[in-house]
Amino acid sequence: IFLQDNSLIPGFRIDAFDCPDSVYLVLQDQSVDPVSPVISWDWTVELSDGQNIALSGPNHVLGIPKGVSGTVSLEVESQNGCLSSMAKTFSSEVMPPGEGVIDTIYACLGDKIGLNEGTDPDNGFQYRWSGLPEGADSTALNPVIIATENATYTVRISPGNEACEVVKSVTVILYDPT
Repeated sequence: IFLQDNSLIPGFRIDAFDCPDSVYLVLQDQSVDPVSPVISWDWTVELSDGQNIALSGPNHVLGIPKGVSGTVSLEVESQNGCLSSMAKTFSSEVMPPGEGVIDTIYACLGDKIGLNEGTDPDNGFQYRWSGLPEGADSTALNPVIIATENATYTVRISPGNEACEVVKSVTVILYDPT
């Protein structure tokens, strides 16, 4: 008989996306087990208004009422039968998505610039950019471009579903060397 220490380390991230009528929680599993793959995820979301929500699977986008707080719990199981769990509290009072997007970037001709460098790269939201030069990644959180002209780019940010979105614009202005 071989007894193995539990190598399963539970982990997850919670991000809240503020929409006009509700808040969407973006739940992302970050559990790791260096010995055996994770095969099961059981989430419990307990809201301060008395609702309890059960979910399974690694990642979720969940709409909740504005003004509530609560606890998210995750129990994970690895293929070798190890179990582990953790819990985190959250509040639906959040900074509006898109607040980290800078509206104007000044650059020199030929500069390589990121259009959204002030935003948390792990937030779990979806980004769709329009007007980017050919070759730039229109779904990147922080697409990188070469500044060749004054231009305005638009980004649509959503919590990962079509419930709502925030639209922001980023204007790139080239310095005039004269």
